[in-house]
Amino acid sequence: MQTSESFRLSALLSFSGGLQDAYTYNMRDKVFANAQTGNVVLMSQNLMQGNFMQGLHYMCPLSGFSR
Repeated sequence: MQTSESFRLSALLSFSGGLQDAYTYNMRDKVFANAQTGNVVLMSQNLMQGNFMQGLHYMCPLSGFSR
């Protein structure tokens, strides 16, 4: 595989992952599909602000991703 081909593939995969995350965050109840780090950050932020129910909301995608 040539360098130009691997760059195109990397760019396509990055774009695809970003598009999926943007879609799921905006259209599917503010959770991330690919970036579980984002879910951990949002869960922690809500828990530290005292929004326990909203913080626990992020446990569903985290537990589903870990299985």
